Amino acid sequence: MKPSPPDIFAAVAEASARQGLPVLVIGGHAVNAYGYLRTTLDADFLVCTDDFAAWRQVFESFGYRWQGQTEAFAKLDPPDTETPALPVDIMLVSRETFLKLTDGQRELEFGPTRLRVPQPLHLIALKLHAMKNDERRRLGKDLPDILQLIRLCGIDPAGVEFRRIVERYANPQTRALLDAALDLN
Repeated sequence: MKPSPPDIFAAVAEASARQGLPVLVIGGHAVNAYGYLRTTLDADFLVCTDDFAAWRQVFESFGYRWQGQTEAFAKLDPPDTETPALPVDIMLVSRETFLKLTDGQRELEFGPTRLRVPQPLHLIALKLHAMKNDERRRLGKDLPDILQLIRLCGIDPAGVEFRRIVERYANPQTRALLDAALDLN
């Protein structure tokens, strides 16, 4: 009989606390934790590049298998368990960027587990950055996430902070999509 998959959020929280490895939940599960429920088929985490070797060992101890990585991302296949486990994507950033993303972070619930998540504007910045990729933008997951974060978190889309994030992290195509969705034209 195959083993049961780990509760990835509980396992990550425990490993983070035990080994002193900082981590943030990003992606669809982070958006869900803010109250927008949408289907997401993987778990996304953000870690310091300096800590990746330690995090890779942690995930491998859970039965995850390294699939590959680029300079900014690593993918891990889930363990072979009786019930399916979530694949894991890890975004790798410098310590300086990680510290910026922890400014205003929130601790939110992932089932019975609490983990840190970037504040809504920082999560939106990550989504806008992801939308610079043409294929990712065509998939259309990130724009609804941004719109829901704006609604759920009471963000003023005409406000200075939000517009500063958009100007810094969105390309012209993404800005046009966002402005049209927000009816800011």
